[in-house]
Amino acid sequence: MKKTLLAALLAGTALAAPAAAADLPRAYPAPVVAVPVAYYNWTGFYVGGFVGGAFGGDVRATEVGAPNVWNAVGQTTTYDLENKFIFGGQLGYNWQASGSPFVWGLELEIGSLNRRGNGVLNPPPGLNDTISFTEGSQWYALLAARAGYAVDRTLFYVKGGIAYTDKPIGSIIDVVGATVAGDGEGKEWTWALGAGIEYAFAPNWTVKGEYLYFHTRKTIGIDAYDPGLNQYNFTQRLPGTHTLKLGVNYRF
Repeated sequence: MKKTLLAALLAGTALAAPAAAADLPRAYPAPVVAVPVAYYNWTGFYVGGFVGGAFGGDVRATEVGAPNVWNAVGQTTTYDLENKFIFGGQLGYNWQASGSPFVWGLELEIGSLNRRGNGVLNPPPGLNDTISFTEGSQWYALLAARAGYAVDRTLFYVKGGIAYTDKPIGSIIDVVGATVAGDGEGKEWTWALGAGIEYAFAPNWTVKGEYLYFHTRKTIGIDAYDPGLNQYNFTQRLPGTHTLKLGVNYRF
């Protein structure tokens, strides 16, 4: 009988254990809270500077007809401009809507091209007048729109706008050992177009690499006189200019 009672107690305990366990509080896993990713936003004013190089293109100079012209009317020469170090600065504004990768902006850029070159028009046989030219692109101002695609802190953009260039032209005429200077000036409204990559390496600082082309293909007329009051009239067809720049911006 003792064995029977012990077996009954064990059986009751076994049946009661699941019921007791069901009454205990259950342990649930902690909820996962999504943390929003903080993407860089390009909106704001910025100011900065750049350095780089200008290259490409050549100048075509032609003697043209006029009263008392030099004897080499119609003669043409072509010469290259130097590849040149350039520098300047920019001021602009970017706008990027929240959650959008597209960045829109407006930028004012001012810089120095300072490209120079020299060419010579040799006289016909039997004459001793040699005309040489110097062309120098001094500075420019560019108002450009920017459109870009941002991948967090990296911005890929295109840029284009209206440019104003100041391109003074000088000439030196060697007439039987005497040297006289000519006048010419090529202020010009034109356009520029390019593209670049900009990276935000700090909350308010960015660095950029940029290519920009200036369409400065204007024909400039130049007049000069030798001591005998002979007149020299010629034109110079200016080339377009390619630029490569590295720059830095501070965003407010």
